[in-house]
Order: sequence, then C-alpha cells, then structure tokens
Amino acid sequence: RGNLKIKLKEYQSAIEDFDKVISLNSEYMEAYNSRATAYLRLKNYKTALDGYDKALLLNPNDVKALNGRGYIKLIFKDYEKAVQDFNYAIALTQNFAKSYYFRGLAKFKMNELDEAIRDFNKVLTLKINYTDAFFYRGKAKYDAGDIKNGCMDYQKAKELGSRKVNAKIQKQCEKVVFW
Repeated sequence: RGNLKIKLKEYQSAIEDFDKVISLNSEYMEAYNSRATAYLRLKNYKTALDGYDKALLLNPNDVKALNGRGYIKLIFKDYEKAVQDFNYAIALTQNFAKSYYFRGLAKFKMNELDEAIRDFNKVLTLKINYTDAFFYRGKAKYDAGDIKNGCMDYQKAKELGSRKVNAKIQKQCEKVVFW
C-alpha cells in the first residue's frame, strides 16, 4: 500500500504506512528502503539517508538502496562516496541504467569528463532515449573540448524534450549544429 502511495505522490501517508510495517517487523528491509524513498521525494535528505543506511545494514546488496544513498550523497556533493555506492551497485547489476547515469553525473561533477562520458555512453546502450544522459554527455563532451559532438548531444536531448537545453546553449552551438 505504501508503494502505491509513493506512485500517487502521497509521500507522508506512505511514510506512515511504512512506519506501521517497521513497527511490526523491524527487520523488513524493503520498508526502510521505500520509506527512505518517500523521504527523498519530500526532499528530507538526512532522514532518507538514515533510512537507506538502515536498509543497507539489513541487506548490503540492495541495488535500489545503494542508488538511493548514492543519489543523496550526490546531492550533498560527497561525490567520491556517491561513486563508491554506484560502483557497488554496478558490480551487483550491470544493466541498471540509473546506476551508470548517477555515477556519470558524479564523475562529471568531479571533472572526470572521460569517465563521465563512458558512463553516459553505457546508459545510452541500456536506455536509448535517456534524455538527461544525452544532455550531460553533451555537457561533458563540450567541456572536454569536443564542441561538435557535445552540441549534437544537446540537440538530441532537445529533440527528446529536455528543458535543460536553454537559449545560451543553443547560441553556443548555433555555428556547429543547425537547430
């Protein structure tokens, strides 16, 4: 029921449901994980982080909890620890696009552009129209000096509906790519 409430964006009600489940079974890892996701959606990052930590104490190999915790570390700009969580998630499940995407984003923030581009490439082999992967791969390529290919990725992101491709980016790419 709580997971349905998350899908319906009824996060506080979902948290209450997961609290009840945890009070009945304090070892039920998925309840901690899902409750942490509800807190994450409410932007209560510290409480979400605590929830993912608890879930990972119960099951250190849970890819969703690793990605959730890594994402919060990314928000907190703790990029190296975020990368550790994403690396572990990838070691457990090589076909989960979000793990590569978020690791690529962390690598981008660390200015490790070649590694970021590799991760975004992997995302796009797993999920061909991942709009944000095109955008950030374009940004990484552009920042690395590969202007033409960066702009081509920006263009693809825009075609897929990205709102991140703003007028400034379009102007920078006008001479390279025809919008």
